[in-house]
Amino acid sequence: MTEEQKLPCAYTEEQGEKLKAHIETHFGKAEKVFHEKESESVQVNILLIKPTEKHEGYTLVTSGAGAFRMEIPEDYEHPINSRRAEYIIRLPAHWEFPEQTSDEEDGEPDEKLYWPLRWLKILARMPVMQGVWLGWGHTVPGGEVFAENTGFCCVLVEMPHKFGSKAFKADIGAEELVHFYQLIPIYREEMDFKIKNGTHELMDMFDEDFSDVVDINRRNYCKDD
Repeated sequence: MTEEQKLPCAYTEEQGEKLKAHIETHFGKAEKVFHEKESESVQVNILLIKPTEKHEGYTLVTSGAGAFRMEIPEDYEHPINSRRAEYIIRLPAHWEFPEQTSDEEDGEPDEKLYWPLRWLKILARMPVMQGVWLGWGHTVPGGEVFAENTGFCCVLVEMPHKFGSKAFKADIGAEELVHFYQLIPIYREEMDFKIKNGTHELMDMFDEDFSDVVDINRRNYCKDD
């Protein structure tokens, strides 16, 4: 962590307004915000955008992760404009959200409903807590299945293609860009295939029925039925 990256990290008021405007323009207006209590590292709120005629399903977007500037590998082509990121995940319109939406509350959240929010927070904090850089094509293993009703145990970091290329980056001023990455839950076999063959090859395996909206029962493209 560089000297300029003192914790906790937060956007300036101007940066926050520019980020909000970008989200509302390209992803939609938040109907609800899952607020997080003050954090010692980076405060990550999650914006809940309801389904629309154009975009089926809920869109969940983090707000706060990009306040931290990630350390970029020296050989990466665009180090400055790739050091901030926010994350999204898409959920079906029938998804039920738990009454408890934070580990900070008493009791344990229902993981069958909570795991998408948990994984948004996990990836949002990985750069600051583990000193890593997250970008397109990265995969993050979970160790075990996210919940008892699904076989997903890893996530793939992709671009939010369904929203168009203008949604990929938010200009927050002073030549600073915030990238938006979409989390695609995947199975262990799919992650192993991606590590061996590459992200493009994995995405090419997904057929026309594949949706960027989470389906906890979707087929495993790297496992024989």
